[in-house]
Amino acid sequence: MTSGGLVFGKDFTKSPLPLLLMQVSVVNVLSAFFQFLLSPFGQFSFVSQILAGIALGPSLLSRVEKTREKLFIPQMGNAMINAFENLGLTIIFFVISVQVDLSVFKKPGKLAFTIAMSAFVLPLTINISFAVYLKRYIANEELQQTLPTIAAYESLTIFQQTLCVLQDLKILNSELGKIAINSSLIASLGCFTLATFGLQLAEFNSSGGKRAFLCIQLSQILMIAVIVLVLRPAMLWMIRHSPERKPLKESYISFIFMMILGCSLFGELTGQHAVNGPIMLGMATPDSPPMGSNLALRLGSFAWTVLMPGYTINVGKRVNIYNIGLENVLFVGLITASGTLIIGDESFTTMVVASLFHSIIIAPIVKTLYDTSRRYTTYNKRTIQHSKRHSELRIILCIHEQDHVPPSINIVEITNPTKDSPLAVYVLYLEELIGRTIPLFISHKYERETSQKPTIASRIINVFHQYEEQTQGIDVIQCFTSLAPYNSMHDDICQLAHEKFGTLVILPIHKPDSLSIRAVNKNVLDNAPCSVAIFFGRGLLTSHHFWRSQSVISVCVIFIGGADDREALAYSVRMAEHPRIRLTVIRFVDEEYTPTNLVDNQDDEYSIDTFRVATYGNKFVEYKEENLIEASETVQVVKFIEEDFDLVLCGRRHDDEWPPLTGLSEWSEIQEMGAIGDMLVSTKSMRRASVLVMQQQGVRVDQKVEPIPTSSMRDTLAS
Repeated sequence: MTSGGLVFGKDFTKSPLPLLLMQVSVVNVLSAFFQFLLSPFGQFSFVSQILAGIALGPSLLSRVEKTREKLFIPQMGNAMINAFENLGLTIIFFVISVQVDLSVFKKPGKLAFTIAMSAFVLPLTINISFAVYLKRYIANEELQQTLPTIAAYESLTIFQQTLCVLQDLKILNSELGKIAINSSLIASLGCFTLATFGLQLAEFNSSGGKRAFLCIQLSQILMIAVIVLVLRPAMLWMIRHSPERKPLKESYISFIFMMILGCSLFGELTGQHAVNGPIMLGMATPDSPPMGSNLALRLGSFAWTVLMPGYTINVGKRVNIYNIGLENVLFVGLITASGTLIIGDESFTTMVVASLFHSIIIAPIVKTLYDTSRRYTTYNKRTIQHSKRHSELRIILCIHEQDHVPPSINIVEITNPTKDSPLAVYVLYLEELIGRTIPLFISHKYERETSQKPTIASRIINVFHQYEEQTQGIDVIQCFTSLAPYNSMHDDICQLAHEKFGTLVILPIHKPDSLSIRAVNKNVLDNAPCSVAIFFGRGLLTSHHFWRSQSVISVCVIFIGGADDREALAYSVRMAEHPRIRLTVIRFVDEEYTPTNLVDNQDDEYSIDTFRVATYGNKFVEYKEENLIEASETVQVVKFIEEDFDLVLCGRRHDDEWPPLTGLSEWSEIQEMGAIGDMLVSTKSMRRASVLVMQQQGVRVDQKVEPIPTSSMRDTLAS
């Protein structure tokens, strides 16, 4: 198995293991290289993988005689590559089947079902018709004979391909993505059934044996019975004996791997395809944690990284772009989508090149035509500042884990829900999509927990329902669960805010070093149809009993200027009416600085005057100003503030050219928190203050509420 090493003058290509490792390493390096080059153009990962295989094959590297002799000619190397390819495909098909949500087949939806049937019937009919028509114009005899076969197989919908495209485009969780994945799953089932039946029928016609055909069908029934009655109950037993939020034991993973190999072997011995058994086993495998997530991470990652390069190598070995004409690519391009089929080398090459052209063209078209942010476009102001003072405030409260619940409830409590100023709270529990392919959005409005083993989501829901029952001024608390990948999780948040006419989305950032949660927050900040607040909880506001107690909380608003600070100031007006709140507004000013944006400066003055009128006579509200000249003074004042208060509110965006803020943004570690917010949540800080960073909604059209003249406002204050 080993070569003895280059240092001893041995040829590593004479031993199968070093040769295999070299081939796999070269493919992975080439794939990463092409992905690096193509990622700025938004191309699919499929393109870089196929290009890596082509580059390794006779189209590029293998044209060099020494490379071809070392990498492809040794038969033992080819045998191991073929074994890796087959094993990789077996595991990948199993993992994909585990992630399939079978509930789609129960209630597919009219639109998804219509699209699925269209994707199944129309391509098959049109492709074969085109193939028959184009045969007369093709001089190449091999391609002429295989063109109808290419047309039939390439018209089949491949679920994995659709899934990868949606993931690469980061629209898996969008409305379009959900429809596409559901319809693709239904169409793929029909295609898989047709292909399986066609292969078995062809085998029956070639052998002419009715007995063999009947044995294949009986063996399939026997396999399904064993999977349902023996293997699935064994997996359920593993789940019951696995601690919550803990990975599966290594022994369980090994046993499941033996199940996969056993089903694949049984299928081969009984005349079925090797992947049939793993597909059936995967569809019967429970996808609930920790089963689905662990299998997807462990087996899936290993198969894609180590085993599937064998598939890429075998594709590249058969593709030689110097042996085809452009007209053949164009002909096949009329009837093919992305995919491969084992036929003649020249026809195979034509198909691969045509599929590359399709993929390269489709990516920019989809990105251009479908922009998820357009769905959240609003033409009215959904902000606290522009809401009526005692109108219902609608809050979208996002939670990633159980530790976020107490601080979130405390924030709702200090928002001061009363009968005169009611709140509507929509709690969205966010969970990463692992072990499934189809994102889920669940409404828990009418659900009752009946499981003997409560889940994290059920515990969160119960806590909020208890709070709703014990608190006046809450019009409604409605709970939802979003199961989605992190790169598209913001779609569910923004869609819920859009549908519920939300005024404020509150996002948690319990651990500043959590890059995935920070990415979600940034996407929401960029696309939200209303104002957004990022909440970093610590100290008193993380207490489980704060909202039941009579503890007094000191709140500070840092006001520098700009729309975000005006939103924070408006939010503090609601808080100031809470009997346990002691509010201080500190305005940073630079008397030597002349503002360039006079309109924005006038809006700042108007907001300050509005705040002072709204809190006039409240002895627990204090307003003061700090005159600053340079950034170092700002840093010192912020440090003193976080020592003296339990909660600090500030805006996210400010004028970086303002002298007391000059250079601070360059030192920010968490850009989505802004310069002031970043200082307050710095990991080096051991202060007690929680932080709430506000960003006011960016409205698509320029609509301004007519302000009360500043002079009349000041006259009111003076009186």
